[in-house]
Amino acid sequence: MMDEDRYIKVILPLKLAWEPCYRVSEEVRTGTRVSVTFAGRKYTGVVSATGVTPDMDPGRILPVNAVERHMEPIGEKELALWRFMADYYLCTIGEVYKQAYPAVKTAGEEVRARAEERQELMKARTEELYRKRIRSLEERLVKKEAALAGRHNAKVTAELEAGRDRILAELKEAGRKLEALGKEADSSAPTGMTNACHPEETEGRRRDPDSFASPGMTGETAGQVKKAFTEGKTVLLQGGKMRLEVILETARRTLESGRDVLMLVPEITLSRQLQHTLREAFGEAVTVFHSAETAGNRREVATALRRGDRPWLVLGTRSALFLPFRNLGLVIVEEEHDIAYKQDGTPRYGARDTAVMLGNIHGAHVLLSSPTPSLESLYNCITGRYALVRTPLEESAMEIVDTSVEARKNGMVGDLSRILIARIGYTLDNDGKVLVLRPWGPFDDLKEQVGKLFPGRDGGIRFSTVHEARRTDLEGISLLALLNADTLMDKHDFRADEKAVQTLEQFRGRLSGQMLVQTRQGEHPVYLMGDDYALRLLKERKAFRFPPYSRMIDIIVRDGNAARLSKLSAMLAHSLREFNPEGPFAPFRGREPEQDARIIRIMLPRNRHLPETKRKIAAVIGDFEKSCKYTGHVTLDVDPL
Repeated sequence: MMDEDRYIKVILPLKLAWEPCYRVSEEVRTGTRVSVTFAGRKYTGVVSATGVTPDMDPGRILPVNAVERHMEPIGEKELALWRFMADYYLCTIGEVYKQAYPAVKTAGEEVRARAEERQELMKARTEELYRKRIRSLEERLVKKEAALAGRHNAKVTAELEAGRDRILAELKEAGRKLEALGKEADSSAPTGMTNACHPEETEGRRRDPDSFASPGMTGETAGQVKKAFTEGKTVLLQGGKMRLEVILETARRTLESGRDVLMLVPEITLSRQLQHTLREAFGEAVTVFHSAETAGNRREVATALRRGDRPWLVLGTRSALFLPFRNLGLVIVEEEHDIAYKQDGTPRYGARDTAVMLGNIHGAHVLLSSPTPSLESLYNCITGRYALVRTPLEESAMEIVDTSVEARKNGMVGDLSRILIARIGYTLDNDGKVLVLRPWGPFDDLKEQVGKLFPGRDGGIRFSTVHEARRTDLEGISLLALLNADTLMDKHDFRADEKAVQTLEQFRGRLSGQMLVQTRQGEHPVYLMGDDYALRLLKERKAFRFPPYSRMIDIIVRDGNAARLSKLSAMLAHSLREFNPEGPFAPFRGREPEQDARIIRIMLPRNRHLPETKRKIAAVIGDFEKSCKYTGHVTLDVDPL
């Protein structure tokens, strides 16, 4: 009956500016997964609102295909994070849902749900058969007892008693099997992670976090972190290797309080380097979540967090933000400055800022960690929003070789300075290892030059790009040589100097050997910066009203048709003239401009009107896409890196 129907709104994994309304004949809650049809296709959606009053003819509202009782519901805090991301990054909540629960993951859940439904059906049928069997045996037992009540000779009585005993035995066995079927549901907890030990249970085989460094120094710094947490502030932890010791101590306190810890790293390779250290400290309380893990392992992590019967430390990349935390107590973002925390596809979210919001939603503490923090985080410390805690910064000496000066005095042999050649020769003579970096590859020409200079000895020399080396273990490297360092200071990127300093300091902090940098600009401020480099860069940013003193939005237009791209990107820029856009201009990827893309850049002041202004910009772009039938060509990048 129509009057028995209830109306709900559903989030679909689509780019929709609205949430479709459906009718359902049974009671459901917000977060329940439902199978629905939209535009002729079936989707698994999430109930976002119940008790909805339809704003259209109820007869036109489609019913849900099924309520997915066997698929895990989405928690209120998960939905809160999705809504924040959709609002802040100017995308739809459906696009966030699609990112959090991609099609492959949802399809796997659906397969498991169907299997569980079949198992439950078979179990119900089996239980009913046993119940019928028990009823039949009870009826036979009543007849046997009645027969035994009569007068019989000894032989007949013995036969009747034997028959009764057989029925009793069969009845007992049937009852036992029925009871066992009932217990199967209670003992069907997921395997894999269920055998993991509680932190206290691994005491005999894990390393005490206090043993990683001087307990006094670590404890003092961890105490500063704890004090800032009690004041309700996000903490920015800056420094060298001791940062990890402070992180371990802070995580230990959180786990001992019975709450979960999420530790984010920018890339999978760094996760693998940290796994051993974390498991030494916390044993099987540590679990890993990233795309290189199997689907089964990732599912077990999510299941364990939903179950919440013990605290976990989850080590993961940015996708771990979407895990169903129920008892989150601490969020750690290691190497918080790293550009890999920015999602490249839609929604183009920043994992660092999203992690801060995740912590706020859960009432969890947030710890950002880096040897060279982002200017945005340092700015938040200056304004009092974050608390800055420092640890000592270990660094190797960095020698700068100005190749333009060396060339004038015949100090260059191909791409290598004679100074570097001498350093490599000395390192090889002493059985050391050399790592030669360049901002780009390939290395065939460079390898040929080195082979001629050090014939038969180049086995101790490795080659890598800067990006690859950021994720490489530098243990055992005696000499790190960076060539063509000038390309790090890309004139097309206002963040180039900041990124260059972070790259150089990252290598210095991880290197126990020497570091030599070849550059044509030996007097560039990047090489001369001391501890005040951040303040100098912030002063420059403020003068030009660049972030963090403003908010930046890049509207990226892509089109394989050059003429159409030029025309429509110009039209879009004109439609946004109210917001004083820059461009359109071609973005640079490496050293060359992209021919099939244009960027329209908008700088907005940081004020209370910012959220409303961002929504207006999104609305103008939406209207442009509809009127020009240009859907699918425009992407918004809030806080681009």
